[in-house]
Formats: sequence, structure tokens, C-alpha cells
Amino acid sequence: MPYPDDPGEVLVSLQDRSQGVDAAHGHLALGVLVDSGRAVFQVPPDFAIGGEAQLEVLIAPTGVTGGETIVERIKPQRVWVSSLTPAERPQAAAALLAQPSRYAGEPTPVDLDTLAAVLSRNTDIWTGLLELGVVTRTLTDVNASDALRRIGRIEEVQRRVLLSRVLGKDGTTISNCIFSEACHPWKPRV
Repeated sequence: MPYPDDPGEVLVSLQDRSQGVDAAHGHLALGVLVDSGRAVFQVPPDFAIGGEAQLEVLIAPTGVTGGETIVERIKPQRVWVSSLTPAERPQAAAALLAQPSRYAGEPTPVDLDTLAAVLSRNTDIWTGLLELGVVTRTLTDVNASDALRRIGRIEEVQRRVLLSRVLGKDGTTISNCIFSEACHPWKPRV
């Protein structure tokens, strides 16, 4: 299971986009991908989500990859924040992603009966997930600040180069841009 402080692994962060586009400022909780469409997060003791929150799951490699680094920001279809009795505060959050992540590893198969049995023996959700093998360690001791700042810088560069401005072209040329090289002056014509 990849963790954000392991070199070359994947960071999974529950983010509040209402705090801005910066990955470090929007960070709420660290998590792991259970499969391509689900993530689970270990929430800190002071975890709270405001009514104005715009939740999304940030997923990105923490180290150098073979090609271009793709930073995914996937909206969750739903987020569940849970605890087990007698806990008074939430211990974990689970998110069902609106689209699959490219960074998911092999899924950890867990049926509902096994999950219920493990959670009935524990007073802490994360301990139950450790027992099931869904996660391999706790995340409360992981400091993802450096990785989040690196990802923020990658996103900043990607936002700057994402837009191509085509100025001084007639309507026909612009309407055919996706089919011609007329809108790509940086590419040499052959």
C-alpha cells in the first residue's frame, strides 16, 4: 500500500476546494485508495467539515514518475465520516469517487460480513482496516506537507501551460484548430 512519505508513491488527500486551489491549504485528511473508485481517510481528532466545503479527493504521485505527473482531483459521489462506539469523535472517512483513479493498485477484497465482524471486535475503525489488510499502517504520524507543496507547484505549472492562446487568426482557422497545425505555432510545419 503506497503512503505519501514513501518516495515515489501516491498521495491521497481529502481536500476542501473552498479553501483555495493550493493543495496544502485545502488538505483535510490523508488516505489511501482501496480500489480505483474508493478511498479511505484517517481523520485527525479535530476533523470537521464546514457547510460551505467543496470536497474533492486529490491523488498524485509523490516522487518522479516515468512520464508527466498527472494530478487527479476527483469529486466524491459521497463521503461517510464514521466512528465506532464508544468513540465520541470520527475516526475515518470513506469516499466513493465519481470516476476511477488511474493510480489505484490491486483492490483489497473485503465482503460486508467480514468487515462487520472485524469492526465489532475493535473500538477504532482504522485498527479494523489494519486487521483486514485494507491499510498497512496508520497515517496520523505521516507529515504530507512537503509532498502537498510539491504537488501544489506541479499544479501551478500545469495551470499556466494548459491554456494556448491563438491570436490574430481568422474564424475559419480557429474553427479548424483541432484539425490543423494553424493553432500550434510552436510545432514546426512539415
